[in-house]
Amino acid sequence: MALGIIDANMQSFEEGTAALESIRMDKATPRSAAAAGTQSIERAMEVLRFVASAHHRGARLTDVVDALKLSKSTARRLLGALARSGMVEQNPDNKHYVLGEEAWVLGTLANGRQRLLDAATDSVTRLAKLTGDTAFLVIPRGSYSVCVLREEGSYPIRTHLLQPGGRHPLGISAAGLAILASLPDADMESALQANAAVIAEHYPRVQLARVREMAAQTRRDRVALNPGMILEGSWALGVAITDKQGRPIGALSIAAIESRIVGARQESLSALLRTEADTVMQRINTL
Repeated sequence: MALGIIDANMQSFEEGTAALESIRMDKATPRSAAAAGTQSIERAMEVLRFVASAHHRGARLTDVVDALKLSKSTARRLLGALARSGMVEQNPDNKHYVLGEEAWVLGTLANGRQRLLDAATDSVTRLAKLTGDTAFLVIPRGSYSVCVLREEGSYPIRTHLLQPGGRHPLGISAAGLAILASLPDADMESALQANAAVIAEHYPRVQLARVREMAAQTRRDRVALNPGMILEGSWALGVAITDKQGRPIGALSIAAIESRIVGARQESLSALLRTEADTVMQRINTL
């Protein structure tokens, strides 16, 4: 991409960021302009992540209002600022918001993540083809895991819980559990505590003590098992991808209905995931 295009995009992003700083919280209490601006940017990033999780379907204004508990006027102002910066676009036909070109530009500049995607794409495709189930590439993002790639297998019954852009607290999904278990003890506990309130509110089937037990089992087996933690009957297996220092940079996972991830098949799927994770780690060092 020409430098002039990148410069223009960055200028539009800076202008949009400046607009975001002028947005105040609804019912805001007195605070410094800097604090108000920071909170506005944080809210805008929440909106951006939500639009991204809607993938190609896009998100309606009412979806943003309901999901993020914003007033309609605040959601509209935030979406407008993101649109002016090129981070989101509005489909003129159905008025849904989708990621804009600037989001793509900034994403391509995240070279490390792109290297992981390049290294893992063939493995995700191969997992879906060999198993017939749905395969994923997931990356850590703070105390969350984010799906960046999904490949459908041929088996007619599929799980639709996780789409590209979808997020879960670390430890909830199989991939997130694999990533969590690969962290040092202190970092693992910090992530669990950071997500405790979210897990209690949105994942009532999950207990932190149980997640700790499962993380310990994951370390022993090098495979994480999600036995329907998010939705009963929707199971998954995951294996972490680590860098040279042993820190998790992502995870491969397979999701299917419960009957397809039990018994001898669970062992064969686990072995396949370990093999593909090793392949990705070897490839990423050559890109």
